[in-house]
Amino acid sequence: MKRFVWLVVLAVVVGCAPAERAVSTPPAGSTPDAPYEVLTLAGVAGPLSFPRQIAQGDVMEALLVGVLAEVDGCVRVTTEAGDQSYLPVWPPGFTLEGTDGTLAVSDPEGQPLALLGDLVSLSGGEATGGEPAAAALSCPGPYWIVGAEVGPYVP
Repeated sequence: MKRFVWLVVLAVVVGCAPAERAVSTPPAGSTPDAPYEVLTLAGVAGPLSFPRQIAQGDVMEALLVGVLAEVDGCVRVTTEAGDQSYLPVWPPGFTLEGTDGTLAVSDPEGQPLALLGDLVSLSGGEATGGEPAAAALSCPGPYWIVGAEVGPYVP
């Protein structure tokens, strides 16, 4: 009986494993232009990739409004019209955290900003250039380099 209890505890701990950090830098001339890292969170259906910027300088200020969703192991934002899906490259310090069976994007202070399935608003802009970074990011583009504003969409 004791062995069974330890196995259950071990399974719960492994199932709630924190994001692993896999650092990568794109080749020169690839997309996105800034260095980034990819966090990997153990999800129910397999690993989830969560790319973020290592440093953030000047930011673009366009606005992306769409639904935050998991698509093929990648956290993406699909526009309201459903005609475009972007892979956000999040600001430094942002994380993807699993709590109570849901996944939330949190800011560097640990405050949840959006849950998967939420309609979100992200400032920033689309990365331009080729697609060679797709293999390094493990998720295809197009890429949205997230700026300073992240949160639920408020019309």
